[in-house]
Amino acid sequence: MLVLFGVFFWGCNAVYAKRINSDFSAIQITLYPMIFGIPFFFLCGYFWDLQMVKFVNMTVVKALLYQSIITTSIGFVAWSSLLQKFGVTSLHSFVFLMPVAGIFFGVLLLDDPLTEYLVISIVLIVSGIILANYKKVVD
Repeated sequence: MLVLFGVFFWGCNAVYAKRINSDFSAIQITLYPMIFGIPFFFLCGYFWDLQMVKFVNMTVVKALLYQSIITTSIGFVAWSSLLQKFGVTSLHSFVFLMPVAGIFFGVLLLDDPLTEYLVISIVLIVSGIILANYKKVVD
């Protein structure tokens, strides 16, 4: 049920973001939810994961910086900018690049093994994205 609700709200978010994208910049669309969301997440962390909130070391700080700079600043701003330009339906097939990025960074940063099954899955994901976005050129 959580996955179902998550997918439903992700879709609602994409449609709503596309509607308001024309009135706001991508930075505003990314920044404002983060400003209001950060205190909420710390409050939830205090109640449901107190051990994590109490234990802060350099690894936790690096993870927070990575999430805020790479994921939020670059990722969501780029997503909102692309949403403005291309729209929800043509852009959503590229969401499937997230597992490819996860594999890439897992191999690059964590020295995870790159197995033949992972390579096959990457080829299938990329093939699906190409098929979903292929437009036949009519002469």
